[in-house]
Amino acid sequence: MEGNFSWRSWSSTPFLQAQKATDESERNATAVVRLVGFASGIQDAEAVFKVVQSKVMELAEACVLENRKMIVTWDGDLHATDSFSAIIDALFVCMPPNVLFVAHRKKDEVADFLVKGNFSFLDASTVRLGDSESVQELLDDVDCRFAIIEISAHRAASYLDLSICALEWARDVAQVRAINVMCVGGGECVRQEISHVRAGKLPGLVVHYAALPVARRKADGTLEIADHFA
Repeated sequence: MEGNFSWRSWSSTPFLQAQKATDESERNATAVVRLVGFASGIQDAEAVFKVVQSKVMELAEACVLENRKMIVTWDGDLHATDSFSAIIDALFVCMPPNVLFVAHRKKDEVADFLVKGNFSFLDASTVRLGDSESVQELLDDVDCRFAIIEISAHRAASYLDLSICALEWARDVAQVRAINVMCVGGGECVRQEISHVRAGKLPGLVVHYAALPVARRKADGTLEIADHFA
């Protein structure tokens, strides 16, 4: 239990196999943390964000000690103070230089993201890559902290498609065998992603989910509570 929130977990691989995968010989050279969640209306946002930030920082510090690189990725949601995306800005300020931030965004929406993203780190030097281009040079460049992966329109017809593209990118381009997905609440798209992974539709990638039971205030004034893996 951390504050008033506790993480709930689920992995796409059996526990003993997951433990074995942490052996030094099988560990990813790069750790990937994917953030998903409610895009608006998060209740107790400050407390929620502190819990998530603490968890991500813990992983980053472990990577520093192990001389590993780390990627923090999300699906290109714009910054908002009551959205999980607000965590991205806070993390960018305090994370060590071995961490690369990556936003996945539909190619025809990248220009809009650069104008309206509202993140403190957006500037003219932002690196834009196609969804099959290597990130290794970026990981080796300590001056590069952020990149946008442009997903072609035919691959991302829906938000779920974009989510799957991001997971496949971690497996095929970042070439990791396991990924940590942190759910800061999350609605239908997050539920669909979890169902997709649970159905075994992402072979070759172990997905470790950690979810917070978060509430959000919807536009009509009602509360929506996401308690994945309850």
